[in-house]
Amino acid sequence: MRILIVEDDQDTADILKRELLAEDEDNDVDHAADDHSGLSMALEGGYDAIVLDLVLDPVSERPAGMNVLKRLRKRGVMSQVLVLSGARNDVRDKITLLEAGADDFMDKPYSVEELIARLHALNRRFPDRGSTSVRKLQFGDLILSVESREVTRGDKKIDLTPREFDLLKYLMEHPNTVLTYDQIVTGAWNIKYKDRANLVHATVRNLRRKIQDGNASDIIQTQWSMGYIIRGTVLRRF
Repeated sequence: MRILIVEDDQDTADILKRELLAEDEDNDVDHAADDHSGLSMALEGGYDAIVLDLVLDPVSERPAGMNVLKRLRKRGVMSQVLVLSGARNDVRDKITLLEAGADDFMDKPYSVEELIARLHALNRRFPDRGSTSVRKLQFGDLILSVESREVTRGDKKIDLTPREFDLLKYLMEHPNTVLTYDQIVTGAWNIKYKDRANLVHATVRNLRRKIQDGNASDIIQTQWSMGYIIRGTVLRRF
């Protein structure tokens, strides 16, 4: 399994990661230490399961994990989420977690062995729930097929270069998020390029020309001096 641990306590995260790797050497385990990096990594996709600490700010005891959970589900991320909640949480709190999209939860302190067993149980019940199973991304009548690398708008097939396709896919995977030139060059293309801004500008210009539908407003919007963004709801098909 590919697993993301979102936990502010480094020692706790290290122990859990070590036990998950010891249990199965094929497990791929990542760690995020706060809600912002956890959300960003989870939105990148590819995780079969996410172990999410409910309280990621022990000083303020702010339940930042709840916000992460809600935003993941709102964005269409269907990875299985096991929430680690405080022992003082009552039944109403746990119902709220389930209604927000949690697949399971455990009270702290917890048994690592039981946590691993619960992850396996979730994976058996929902083997294709991880975000790696996303087949298509859809924004209005614009549909991007991940596997066939085809893009259509309405009944029209749009021919894109590999670079244009990867850019569109990256933007659709991160709706309502301003992506900087550096993020696009690194995240969409994984290349090193000195004149990043001009490369991104040129690719966006060509991409816009191809996907534009008459006088419709731009799907890809410019955030001046920062980067680009797709605003709205991007549906994920599995």
